[in-house]
Amino acid sequence: MRSVDEEISVVENMDLDDEKKTQVKRKNEESDDDVEQKVVQPKKRARKSNVIDSDSGVKPSGAIGQWTGEGRCTKIGSDYAPDPEDEGERSASEEFQQSPKTPKSKLPGNAGSTESKRPLAARTPVTPKTPVTPRTPITPAYNSSRAAANLAKFSRTPSDVKVSSAEPTQYLHHTLKWLKPETIKDREKRPPSHEDYDARSLHVPLDFLSKCTPGMRQWWEIKSKNFDLILFFKVGKFYELYHMDAEIAVKELGLIYMKGTFAHCGFPEKAFGRYSETLVQKGFRVARIEQTSRPGEIKGKPVSREVCAVITKGTKTHSVLEGQSPEVQNCYLMAVCEEEGQYGVCLIDTSVGVFTLSQFSDDRHSSRLRTLISHYNIVQVLHARREISNKLQNVLKMELGHALREPLSKEKEFWGPNKTLNQLASGKYFVEEGQEDATWPKLFTDITVGEEGSFNAEPKEEFSLAVSSLGACIFYLKKCLIERPLLAMKQFQLFTPEQFHVRNGGNTFPSDTQKLVLDNISIVNLEILQTSEGKHEGSLLSILDRCVTAAGKRLLRQWVCAPLCNPQQINQRLDAIDNLLANPGKVKQVRTALKKVPDLERLLRKIHAQGVKMPREHPDSRAVMFEVEVYSKKKIVDLVNSLDGFGKLVSVIALFEDVQITSELLKEIASVDAEEGFPDLTHLLKFYQDCFNKEEALQKGIIVPKMGVNDDYDNVTSEIETIEEEFQTLLRKYKSQLQCGLNFFGAAKNRFQVEVPESASKKVPSSWEVQSQRKGFVRYYFPEARKLKADLEKAEIRKEDALKDTMRVLFHKFSKHYDLWSRAVKCSAILDVLLSLALYGSSHGTTRPEIVVSKEPFLKIEDGTHPTLMPSFSPGEFIPNDTSLGGDQKLCLVVTGPNMGGKSTLMRQVGLLVILAQMGCRVPAASMSFSPVDRIFTRLGASDNIVRGESTFFVELSETSTILTHASKHSLVLLDELGRGTATYDGTAIAGSVIENISREIQSRTLFSTHYHRLVDELGERGEVTLGHMSCLNNNEEDEQDITFLYKLSPGSCPKSFGFNAARLAGIPEPVITNAHKISNQFERLSDRFHIFGKLLKSKSDLDQICSRLGAILSS
Repeated sequence: MRSVDEEISVVENMDLDDEKKTQVKRKNEESDDDVEQKVVQPKKRARKSNVIDSDSGVKPSGAIGQWTGEGRCTKIGSDYAPDPEDEGERSASEEFQQSPKTPKSKLPGNAGSTESKRPLAARTPVTPKTPVTPRTPITPAYNSSRAAANLAKFSRTPSDVKVSSAEPTQYLHHTLKWLKPETIKDREKRPPSHEDYDARSLHVPLDFLSKCTPGMRQWWEIKSKNFDLILFFKVGKFYELYHMDAEIAVKELGLIYMKGTFAHCGFPEKAFGRYSETLVQKGFRVARIEQTSRPGEIKGKPVSREVCAVITKGTKTHSVLEGQSPEVQNCYLMAVCEEEGQYGVCLIDTSVGVFTLSQFSDDRHSSRLRTLISHYNIVQVLHARREISNKLQNVLKMELGHALREPLSKEKEFWGPNKTLNQLASGKYFVEEGQEDATWPKLFTDITVGEEGSFNAEPKEEFSLAVSSLGACIFYLKKCLIERPLLAMKQFQLFTPEQFHVRNGGNTFPSDTQKLVLDNISIVNLEILQTSEGKHEGSLLSILDRCVTAAGKRLLRQWVCAPLCNPQQINQRLDAIDNLLANPGKVKQVRTALKKVPDLERLLRKIHAQGVKMPREHPDSRAVMFEVEVYSKKKIVDLVNSLDGFGKLVSVIALFEDVQITSELLKEIASVDAEEGFPDLTHLLKFYQDCFNKEEALQKGIIVPKMGVNDDYDNVTSEIETIEEEFQTLLRKYKSQLQCGLNFFGAAKNRFQVEVPESASKKVPSSWEVQSQRKGFVRYYFPEARKLKADLEKAEIRKEDALKDTMRVLFHKFSKHYDLWSRAVKCSAILDVLLSLALYGSSHGTTRPEIVVSKEPFLKIEDGTHPTLMPSFSPGEFIPNDTSLGGDQKLCLVVTGPNMGGKSTLMRQVGLLVILAQMGCRVPAASMSFSPVDRIFTRLGASDNIVRGESTFFVELSETSTILTHASKHSLVLLDELGRGTATYDGTAIAGSVIENISREIQSRTLFSTHYHRLVDELGERGEVTLGHMSCLNNNEEDEQDITFLYKLSPGSCPKSFGFNAARLAGIPEPVITNAHKISNQFERLSDRFHIFGKLLKSKSDLDQICSRLGAILSS
């Protein structure tokens, strides 16, 4: 017998093996004649040719690629049509063949048209006139594994499909006038110019539908309601795509067109996950259409089909049917609304199942909303149609230009707060199985007034917008048919973006629970989540990420985006890291064990969803699936993987038993504690490990429970045993009465016949019924047998139903302990992040930062290096720098120096070191001590905003405005070359005024770099700032622009910016540089003369007198 791990491997790959067999079968069916596009005529079966279409009542036409009347498969090229006798593999022609009502003369390839007079190979739209090039398997964008490559054999790259340039491809949907952009309308017959036009729907004329076959009419009716979705339309064991959807599938998935007058392609049911995932990753929305009745089940009507799921980037649940995304980070669906300067937001990651609600006021730049958006990986946005301000529109365009947008109609789809609460109450989402009353999540007690869960409950005013956004999310999840399992998890939380401080609101640090604010500008400028090129590699997150669990990676992103401010909490993390670094061998053991842990956070949600009892009105409960056993095995694999994963976590915690733990945080997460910290899972795991046979379940796809798992199954099993015992009791009774040996005979419906020796048959009571006989024996039913057998058969039916429901019941029972499982995952994630930070801290010459609570803010760094650049340099190659702000130095440091001399690098370095320190991580420096920072402001780099019509200078000033409005004395301000986007005098004046305001009024720790040397001289004379410069070495006394960068921060100012050196490095022609140098010297001499002259003058009156005399001389 195979081990559990071997069984899991078989289950995970069985569908690929079957697909590969199907691919080989299809490939073998493609002969050389197929490549030449000739019709292959298989041998005719002994069947009548006048077969009537069961759905349309029309004799099949025998068109190319469809079923002929003889029941054979007409085959062209690589097309494949399955045997019509297989109920699960019905051909498209049975429901989708060309209806006789359609005027054939208007369709290419039909009799009476010019097309029909061409050779057969020329009639099909995609048939090339030359042999097709060898098929090249494609690799889906989301997966480059061997499994994906095998699956890709169903398809070929779009470049393989060659179409004659003389005969452009034109399918049926290309000819439909009502699909043209100038005539298209929505279901309500509104054109795109109408203010209420709904692009998600389509008007399909009734006269067109009347000419369609029943199956194709069904497709168009669903498409008209879901015009924005790609329909994966189930036909037997295959998902088919038609018309415009087929075009997209051929282009994006590399599928192959089937022959016919309308665009058509498809793939097996098992491949749904991979193909849907590919389209979803490319930004398409996919609808899974299932058959909800079987052929012939409803007499005179076609097979029923319904939308069973809608999958988008923001609604992926990673179910057994969906593909597994390589994306580890959370992907959020966000709903947002606004009213009178306030925003209401709801976020949901459908792969985890936690709803996050928030409502807050914001400034004119929407800084808090932008900051929230930058912290979450939002992939889809819901907002009210036409009820959106230009300001919010701009925020969504700028910050979420990559995300899908879903405009919803106000109230009808984007529910108001009262309607949201009423829908939650009427939907009974919080009613536990077996109970009548709902148990609402605690959050709703905090955000509503009135009777909780009743129709009289109302949201508090300060949460009304947040509840309305929740309503939009519920509506959309309901449209996607996934809202019930997500809401039933009852995972709701409030999130309040950090308040922006009132300037100098106190002499001590504002809050013990506050987080360091990193707004969207700082996250981009400091390259925290990705580099300026949009790459993950090279960002701060990528440098720190040594996590080996998915939950750990997600938590690390949260820590990076929201570092701590509380010194005690920061030191707890630093203590834990030091404790881990003191045990390097144990760290290696723990990380090795954690690597084997699956994504338990997502598995918990999947198991919970599989344990929710689906109401009968949900179409998926009626769906006819042909790979039920495969899906059942995958569900069992999820449960087994979860149990094994939690078992591994328990073993990880056991590794710390012989470690002397001095850190309070490490004790909390790495010690078993029934109340807090890592929970005691021993008894729970033992129960689930012993409640069924894993090997047998993985082989058969059915869980046969042991006692105590499924009460219904236990009760009916006990009832069956009682009935069987009654049979045995009666048998013993009649043995004694007849004084002979008796046995039961028969099976199924003929069970429990009593076989009596013929010699004793005369003693048999007259009430016994003779059933049959064999030589020497007569078989009877005694009177009690009929009733007992009927009771037994009913009980066995109930047992079978209970057995089918056992998997769901077991998953539901497992989910009842969600809080315990979730606490274990959270502890393991924290441990994983601490291990990751410890690994970072064990290299690059790091030190433990000292966080000091001080009335006066300060920052002192000795030999600090850049956290993200340091790993790419050899030891000793990167030049470290000291930085001191506050304390015995001025709070503001003005930095000058040559172009490319390292000013921006130094500023980013200081910002990143503060982030690392407040995360609780060791920093690459000889030493670092500072008082906590409440927010980091950055004004780095130069860029315009074409979308909003904002110049480079305006963007600079907008970012500076945010600093001047919200910075406090506890903030860290990084200002790089402010004022360069306008005239020199204007820029100098603005830069000087800003730095004066920061140094005098705000008094925050500030790094300010500039090339305005006159401004630097004036600031130096005032003594309000410290001057520093990035030093350089002159290589040539004759050429002062020939310098070597030293990348070292030195005291004092730099007299020049050495711009011509940068010009030479950039490849500017030497004659241009020489000429520019002369012009620069002239400007400098003139400027120096004015400057010296101005100093000689003691008063304005002297200047006026000299100017008047000069004027008189010139006029004469």
